[in-house]
Amino acid sequence: MGSRYFIEKIKVGVTEGGVACGPVSGDIIVSIKYKKDNEASKWLSNAECMGIPNIFINDYDPFELLMSGDVEDPKWGIGMTNSFEEIDFNDYEDMFEAFLENETNSANQLLRLLIAVTCLSDEEKSALISVTEGKYVDEVDVPISDIEEDYLDCKE
Repeated sequence: MGSRYFIEKIKVGVTEGGVACGPVSGDIIVSIKYKKDNEASKWLSNAECMGIPNIFINDYDPFELLMSGDVEDPKWGIGMTNSFEEIDFNDYEDMFEAFLENETNSANQLLRLLIAVTCLSDEEKSALISVTEGKYVDEVDVPISDIEEDYLDCKE
């Protein structure tokens, strides 16, 4: 069995604009505080702008900074990454492709959770967060987001 990811906290918000891609109203910010096996807690975040994921991995909580969109802050951009746990990506399709190619990678479920919380309706997000916090991600049925479903439909 691979690594396990315990979900400690999930934060989600919608900005007034100004995140990574520029002044777009409605950028979605999701930050998940997780603990992998016996390691220290980390934050996996997505600052989605116009459907483009901007993924961050940090030892500190970047949620407020990402919500502020303050690109002048010296911490801005720290932790931005195009890979997570041996999964390389530039966009959602790359992640979905990696999930199919590496079905046994235990990090898939954590990334799928990040995407689901980013893309689901507010009601669905709240329900998912309430059943996920305080559990291992492999104990939760993470729903397939609309964008993942569209990707899978195109693959058929």
